[in-house]
Amino acid sequence: MKAWLRPGLLAVCLAGSLGLGPAHGQAPASAAAGEALYTGRMPMTGKLRGHEVALPAQVVVCSNCHEAGPSVGRSSAAYAPPLDAQLAQRLSRRQGPPAAYNAEVLCKVLRTGVDPALIVLSQAMPLFEISDKDCASLWHYFLQRPPGGKAPP
Repeated sequence: MKAWLRPGLLAVCLAGSLGLGPAHGQAPASAAAGEALYTGRMPMTGKLRGHEVALPAQVVVCSNCHEAGPSVGRSSAAYAPPLDAQLAQRLSRRQGPPAAYNAEVLCKVLRTGVDPALIVLSQAMPLFEISDKDCASLWHYFLQRPPGGKAPP
C-alpha cells in the first residue's frame, strides 16, 4: 500500500485540514478541554463588539447563556441556542439560510461574531481571543453533546 494511502495518515491529514489536529507541537484537542472551556473551568478572553476592554473571565463562560438557568429572577430557558451536535447539520438558524458549522467555522464565529450564513450574532455575544486548539476542543465537545445540549451521563 502506498504510504499516502495508509488509513492512519489519511486521518491525520483530514484532522489537520479540519483544524482538529495539533499545531506547532501543541497537544491534540480534546472534548474534556472543550467542556472545561464551555463551563468556565478553563478561562477564556472575550470582549463585546466595539469595546477594547476584555470582560471578566466569569462573564464570558459559554454555559452562562447557552444553558438553561435557574428560574430565580429569570426564565429557566437559555438566553442563546444550545451548542451541541446539531451544529454540524445544515440547518436554518436565526432566520438565515441553511448552514452547517465545522471547527474552522466555529473559530470564525467566536472571533468575528458572524455565523456561517453571514448573520451577525447579537452584540451580547462576546468576541473571543481563542486559539485554534481551543476552538477544536470546543468543537469536539459540542459534537459529543446530544440535541438540546445536555451533556451525556
